[in-house]
Amino acid sequence: MFLNTLCLNEWMVRNWINSSINGLPQSTKNIKNNNLQNNLNLEFDNEEEIEEPIPRVSVSVRHNHLISWFGSLPKMPSHYCRKRSERLYLEGPFNSKQEVYDVYLLKCKEENMKPLSRSFFSRFMTQKKFSIYQPRKDLCDTCSSYKVKQVNEENYQLHIAQKNQAREELKVDTLDAVAFKKIVLTMDLQAVKLCPALNASALYYSMKLKVHNFTVYNLEPNHPCSNYWWDESQGELEASVFTSIILNHIKQQCIDETQNKKKDIIIYSDGCGYQNRNTVLSNALLKFSIENNVIIEQKFLVKGHTQMPCDSVHSSIERTIKNKEIYLPSDYMKLTKLARKNPSPYESHSVNYSDFYDYKKLNYYKSIRPGRSKGDPEVRNIRALKYDPTTKKIYYKINFEHEYTELPQYHRTKKTIDLSINTPCLYNSRIPITLSKWNDLQKLKTVLPTDVHDYYDNIPHLKTYKERKCDKI
Repeated sequence: MFLNTLCLNEWMVRNWINSSINGLPQSTKNIKNNNLQNNLNLEFDNEEEIEEPIPRVSVSVRHNHLISWFGSLPKMPSHYCRKRSERLYLEGPFNSKQEVYDVYLLKCKEENMKPLSRSFFSRFMTQKKFSIYQPRKDLCDTCSSYKVKQVNEENYQLHIAQKNQAREELKVDTLDAVAFKKIVLTMDLQAVKLCPALNASALYYSMKLKVHNFTVYNLEPNHPCSNYWWDESQGELEASVFTSIILNHIKQQCIDETQNKKKDIIIYSDGCGYQNRNTVLSNALLKFSIENNVIIEQKFLVKGHTQMPCDSVHSSIERTIKNKEIYLPSDYMKLTKLARKNPSPYESHSVNYSDFYDYKKLNYYKSIRPGRSKGDPEVRNIRALKYDPTTKKIYYKINFEHEYTELPQYHRTKKTIDLSINTPCLYNSRIPITLSKWNDLQKLKTVLPTDVHDYYDNIPHLKTYKERKCDKI
């Protein structure tokens, strides 16, 4: 009756009585200790040995196994090739961290190794600066910092004003291009592609051939577009390579020798140093401008806000090649032509090592930096460059709203421009890949059609093992 009134069970009351001392309850901690001691005494009284738990593989061994496993995965640096960037991208094919973790689980199962947790795995990738291919353009640092209160309002508004000025400048030039008053080009390098590209497990642990595509998009009403494809054995990502492609495109697509007065040419791009904003390209454009009597302007969008019409080309190509089997670099060229039907298919060109010239010999200007003292504008501050065939000089803008200013004379190596300087070939032959990559490509022939084997057999390669940064952790 008493227990029912208080909604208690008989065992609860008996337990309280047994665990009390002089009618006072013990703490929960004391109860647990007493119970543990009683159990131990009981075991020793029965002369039974305490069984040790089954030994497990230590966390350090599993951690070393994870490091070794990541070391077996092929990686690549960002195609932007920033000198200070240490981030590496897993070649894959991977679309998410979960897919990487699933492959890791399969490896652990094969080797009878207890896997580490998903959260530890994710933290490890972050600490080692591993990212999932494909590399994308970085978000705007200023805008991201402003969101977390790391940039003050004044600097943020200045940044937004620069972004809007660049957008307005592109809008005005687009109208001139549509009216055929000027030739306006936008250009960019597509995220690096891999070859072969298949849904085969053998590709997870094998290095592939890197393939590059540089896109030049014309803003005329018909939007002609050219894509220049080459693989890493034909050319590297350096200033003379991009200069060769740009000058060849302008010469073939933009210069009409029958016209007495040629249209001004405006080139829009991001501010990537080795690609668009460097002394090698500037000297080459100045020489080309003088030889062809045409005004050329380079305009650079603000970092983090470099969206251009040529980006739509890359999106179309990505959609076209998605879930397609790529056996050879030429397959990318074929699929590029299928990425657009109207108003006309994209042009797709194969570029080889003999098409690249060494423009470092054109040393008219030793630098394009507007100043040379501390606090003076730097190359990264340049918003526009102008190459004038009449004055044979280079002009610059720090702000789109400002007038062009002549680059300082102390940057010029000579007072006169020598147009007779020859530009030799940049490469004498194809560039050899590493022996480890070549061996991986040979292994991949087991999942490739036999008619493409000769291509991989004939890729030049080093005769000894030589590690590259992108081939190791």
